[in-house]
Amino acid sequence: MPKRYFEYNPERGNRRTSFYEEDFMKAEIYRDRFSELWAKIGRLSVKDRVVESFPTTAENYPKAIAQLQERFGRENLLVQIYVTDLLSMVMRNAATGRSKTDLPVLYDELEAKIRALESLGRT
Repeated sequence: MPKRYFEYNPERGNRRTSFYEEDFMKAEIYRDRFSELWAKIGRLSVKDRVVESFPTTAENYPKAIAQLQERFGRENLLVQIYVTDLLSMVMRNAATGRSKTDLPVLYDELEAKIRALESLGRT
């Protein structure tokens, strides 16, 4: 078992922590990550039940993320949604005949949808 040590140098202002404290800090980081994950997905949802099925440990955080991606990360559906949005924007523009003042807005919308498709590996 590693020896515990504590060293403080007031001139340098540094502090060395023990191995136990380092492990505790790592565990705290993963608890914080789980808390952030729960905040993002919301409580009392299907995703929340998936995350709660894993104990809050450093080893289980990547497993929880992988499980969420496997169950809810349906990229093909996202691609279909983005392409449909692009086509509807083009059709809406052709039907209404947007004025020149709306061109920057149209460009920004198109650019955002294209970036979203690129992030999914589609070009």
